[in-house]
Amino acid sequence: MKVQEGYRLGSIVRRDFCPALQIDADSEQVVTSMLNQNFVPIVDGRNALCGILTRKRLIEFLAQARDKKE
Repeated sequence: MKVQEGYRLGSIVRRDFCPALQIDADSEQVVTSMLNQNFVPIVDGRNALCGILTRKRLIEFLAQARDKKE
């Protein structure tokens, strides 16, 4: 266990694994990202994590938006 205490999170995390989107990303960017991954981290202008958008939540949102138009 002591060996693991010497690791820094930054040296373990793969930044290319699940690229984040800015909080003001447009819908086209969101959909394109969701086609390639199941979730997308959302970050602010300082690259601080604001939340995680899941594919399920995006589909629910789009379905609700469609229902409101009808």
